[in-house]
Amino acid sequence: MDWAWKYYEPEVWAHLDEYVDLRVTQNVYKWVKDSGGFPTPYRTKIRSKLIPCNSTRLNVNATHDFLGITTKYLCPEKIDFYVQGMLSAE
Repeated sequence: MDWAWKYYEPEVWAHLDEYVDLRVTQNVYKWVKDSGGFPTPYRTKIRSKLIPCNSTRLNVNATHDFLGITTKYLCPEKIDFYVQGMLSAE
């Protein structure tokens, strides 16, 4: 969300959770053959449940939590992912 909303729409900003639905998903792509025998990508979405962050997960000392991570932030409950492929740049 753009921080400018905080000043132009203070009512929306104060109740942002009523207007925004945040979902964290992992997309898994596999190549399969379609009915004509041609390769096509098949996508599976895996949705991650969001839970309140705890101090041990992010190594935050609760007494020094100036950002309010342990009281205001959400973290994915479980993250399992694998990076495959190759990336290069010049």
